[in-house]
Amino acid sequence: IRFEDKKGQEEIYIHAEKDKTVAVSNNRTVTVHNDDTLTVEKGNRKTTVKEKDDTHEVTLGNMQVSVPVGSYTLDAKSVSIDGQIGVKITCGGSSIELLPAMITITSPLVKINC
Repeated sequence: IRFEDKKGQEEIYIHAEKDKTVAVSNNRTVTVHNDDTLTVEKGNRKTTVKEKDDTHEVTLGNMQVSVPVGSYTLDAKSVSIDGQIGVKITCGGSSIELLPAMITITSPLVKINC
C-alpha cells in the first residue's frame, strides 16, 4: 500500500501479488469525478445480480459494446429495443431500418415464410 500526498500527484496505490477480496455487508457507493477504467488482461469478467435489477445509464453521450472477435448473445424472457428516431439492424449488405413513419428492408433477397 502506497500513499502520495504531493500536490498534483495525490494517489493511493494498492497492489495485491495474488488475490484481492472486498466484502461489503450493506451498500457500496463509488463516485469518480473523471474517467474510470477497468482492464482484465487475461481471463473473464463476470457480474452477478442475484435479486432485483441491473441498470446502465448514460445521461449524456453514447454507449458502445464491441466484440470484434467472437459473438454477442442476449438471452431474456422478453427483449425491448426502443429508438426514439430509429432502429437499424445490419448484417453484411442486408439491413432492416425502423423509423417512426416507415420500415425499410434492404437485401439482395428477402424471404418471408408464412
